[in-house]
Amino acid sequence: MKPKLRIISELFHPSTDATAHIISKLAVGLCDKFEVSVICSSTAYGSTGIDNNEFKNENYQGISIYRIATTPFNKNKIFLRLVRQLLISIRLFWQTIRQTKRNELLFVVTNPPFLLVLISALAYFRKQKLVILVHDVFPNNLVAADILSEKSFVY
Repeated sequence: MKPKLRIISELFHPSTDATAHIISKLAVGLCDKFEVSVICSSTAYGSTGIDNNEFKNENYQGISIYRIATTPFNKNKIFLRLVRQLLISIRLFWQTIRQTKRNELLFVVTNPPFLLVLISALAYFRKQKLVILVHDVFPNNLVAADILSEKSFVY
């Protein structure tokens, strides 16, 4: 029996953005060593949403996929983007609590950023193994968008 691997990501196949593409290819490649399942959102990054009931449960190349409902907030409005990311993170976190067992390996990406904190805490308290894929960390983008100053403590 193969060990179980649960991938938690906002984005996954059939979304065509880079994160979805990388995670989808990685998941397919790991199927020969793990029983892979995914918890992800029902929308592509930046889309205004699809029917959230349309893709609740599905299978892609042997990978069981559970999609959460999302809120179609405008990603170009900073406040709405943060609210959207927070809601997606909470929904992904909740489904991870509901669906995973302690013996499953958790795999999480850094987008949305709140998700990383929540899943890390869950893995810590459950004593689960956790793999984190870090990419797209560009603090200089926050400076360019006038959200942070280069002199800021956070930067």
